[in-house]
Amino acid sequence: MREAGCPEDAEKAVERAPKTGGVLQGEKELNGKGWLPTALVKAIELA
Repeated sequence: MREAGCPEDAEKAVERAPKTGGVLQGEKELNGKGWLPTALVKAIELA
């Protein structure tokens, strides 16, 4: 989330939340940012 430019308080909330809640909150925070994990970016570049 840090790489995507999410606020630090959002990142901390996701870390503290139960797994299901954290995933949903993380998805909400990343929505519309156009961010992909490094592993996916590299896979796309290699394709």
